[in-house]
Amino acid sequence: DGSAWGGGAAGLGRIDPQGRFDTVPLAPRGMTSPAVHSLVRTDSSTLWVATETGPLRVRRGRASRPLDYRGEVNEVRRYRDQIWVATDVDGVLVYDLDGRQLAQLGADEGIANNSAFGFGTDGSGELWVGTWQGACRLTGEGAPACLTSRDGLSDVRVYDLLADYEGGLWFATHGAGAYRYSGFTGVEDRFVVYDESFGLLDDSVWGLGALPNGEILVGHTSGMTRITGETTRALSTNAGLPGPFVTRMVPDGSGGLYVGTSGGLARYASGRFTRIPGVTPGPGEFIGTTYRTSDGRIWTSVFGDALYVVEGGRGRRVDAASIGLPNPRVRKMAEGA
Repeated sequence: DGSAWGGGAAGLGRIDPQGRFDTVPLAPRGMTSPAVHSLVRTDSSTLWVATETGPLRVRRGRASRPLDYRGEVNEVRRYRDQIWVATDVDGVLVYDLDGRQLAQLGADEGIANNSAFGFGTDGSGELWVGTWQGACRLTGEGAPACLTSRDGLSDVRVYDLLADYEGGLWFATHGAGAYRYSGFTGVEDRFVVYDESFGLLDDSVWGLGALPNGEILVGHTSGMTRITGETTRALSTNAGLPGPFVTRMVPDGSGGLYVGTSGGLARYASGRFTRIPGVTPGPGEFIGTTYRTSDGRIWTSVFGDALYVVEGGRGRRVDAASIGLPNPRVRKMAEGA
């Protein structure tokens, strides 16, 4: 219906199409709501929410805790009618949609490490998780199966995963560049390493984006690298990038990407950046998250500033206090029913 759910440092809330904000309490009255790290909608009236004090289920605007787990959760993901939970210290938990635990996958079950950052799917549709000591395929024949330093990962801390349009799976690290893995496609298992020696602008990777034409965009604190086949090109503010620190990349629905930076938001398509006017982070601020709703609107937050909505190619600031938003630091978003 054009509404959006937002989660961040002050809990969870819903912004309706008219811009009004309603807070959903995630803790008993008188207690502070936990910070929200991730959220996913499972049906028209239900959200699963990853928080610093465990996963919660929000149904028809009311939060409940159907699960016993109370540890910090980094991401929740719906996959094949199950809820997968990446925890900070206890591996991956699997539940059915009613909240019954089906499995716990940790080091004893073959996961590389019990600290799980987030999920991604490969070209075959199988689910992967990035951990402190490698990336693991969680589903499919022989799963779990992990890739670690023994398989060629120089920096085994995998923070982000991205499937490209040619069946490859990319891993982002904060010190050894980006890796593309294509072993699951039926060809010889292999990594291609993209680091500074290959032409990457920086070995610290903060975000990844893929385009249908085969281009891969790699975000750094000092700009962006465009990978096209075996060639690279550094993209900086001189090329139209709004700011040097690239934080988020989101498909725009028509073959391009929205790129969030420390200097604002831009759309990248056909080798060019088009800056979105009206989205202006201040000194020391940056785009925190960006989300596209089915009606084509773009919601983006600037850490320390406010929430913005992009309509007609222009951003409009949504003042937090005026709509009842307790804190402008929105970390994750999901579309309403």
